Amino acid sequence: YKEAVGCLVVDSPYASLRSLLDDLAHKYVPKVPLVPYDVVVEATVQSLREDVSRRASFDLLDVDADTPSRRCVAPALFAHSLHDYLVPIEHSRRLVESYGGEAHLVELVGDHNSARDLKFLESVYEFLATNLRMAPPAQQPERDEHAEHEPPASTVGAGRQEEGPRVVQDKAADRQAEAKVEDDPFQIFKAATDNAQKFFSSLLQFPS
Repeated sequence: YKEAVGCLVVDSPYASLRSLLDDLAHKYVPKVPLVPYDVVVEATVQSLREDVSRRASFDLLDVDADTPSRRCVAPALFAHSLHDYLVPIEHSRRLVESYGGEAHLVELVGDHNSARDLKFLESVYEFLATNLRMAPPAQQPERDEHAEHEPPASTVGAGRQEEGPRVVQDKAADRQAEAKVEDDPFQIFKAATDNAQKFFSSLLQFPS
């Protein structure tokens, strides 16, 4: 994968599904009088493990990101909310600590389903642009607003009707709108993520 993967952006990951289940079980499984709590948690996890194995034909203990992450060398940007009630932030901290390559963790405000703010999305764009060698947004030349609103000079022998001030103004507004989109990192990032989503959706089209 070293040649195919330029970098990774990982949001709210768990180190392993077993460790996540242990965290959730200790948080939500009620204590039973006269029974050791760890026994109750283990029984709960094993019951879920058997149910998943029967329904989906895989073992929960095999879902582990911590071990393979030690062999990953592509630059990685991790993000995790400080008050994530579903996947504690300790999972990301653990992965960053054991990651085989360069890794950075951005600790965000909110919970597991909180929207990511524009500042974070811009940092993701910069990270992708740096590691994927993306070209920066095209810089638009400075315009003379007074010149754009003046009627064009007459053209001798042009054989066509000259454009009036309103047409010139409309075209100037269109160019300004296009420049705004091209210079907006968030719009560029959104277009890139939309294309990535279509690509991964095509990969998940399993043959019938």
